[in-house]
Amino acid sequence: MKKKVIWGVVLLFGFALITILYSQSLRANTDRAEENNEEQYTEAKVTVIEADYDLMENIQEVDQSSTLIVKGTFTGNRTLKEWVDEPTNTVVATASKSDVQVEKVLKGELENKTISVYEPAYFQDQRFISIEGYNLMEKGHDYVLFLRPMKDDETYVIVGMYQGKYDLDVSEPVKQLQNIQTYEDIKGVEYFGGNIDQFNELKSQVKKRYNLD
Repeated sequence: MKKKVIWGVVLLFGFALITILYSQSLRANTDRAEENNEEQYTEAKVTVIEADYDLMENIQEVDQSSTLIVKGTFTGNRTLKEWVDEPTNTVVATASKSDVQVEKVLKGELENKTISVYEPAYFQDQRFISIEGYNLMEKGHDYVLFLRPMKDDETYVIVGMYQGKYDLDVSEPVKQLQNIQTYEDIKGVEYFGGNIDQFNELKSQVKKRYNLD
């Protein structure tokens, strides 16, 4: 199932982000990277952007779309990452670059114990911008991540956005939230988008498929 496009800019995430960043006209702007720490942004206004992406029916589809699946802990190290169109020198994509200490590889091969992951949400200018209700990983929490590698980059992209990240320290199912205004309203919430039932079902399948109960 394919969700419809609302804002064209959101095509910069998911598989589309990987495709766009393959282009030689884009470069990662490391000079403008800055600390991306939720502790500073409790009162940040929340903006949710809708995206064009595949709604996967089960966790097997998410698995098949991933080249690497890991269980790991977010270290708390996170920076803001921007990609710039070289001809115009304008920022065309933004993400959070988050470091994860890998405990176990569930699929694929990995040499490093610590990896960097681009998350489709970030803090900037007293705003919290999320793609499809994706919420950032929390420091010290254990996660199962479904990943694909970036081209010419040692960083990974989460498959299917919220469909590729599951917090193992949260046991209660996600509930629909009303009247979200600031980041404080969603702090500690694993996912706050419009596909709550689907997310809860996928997480249940993750635990069973990889024996994580």
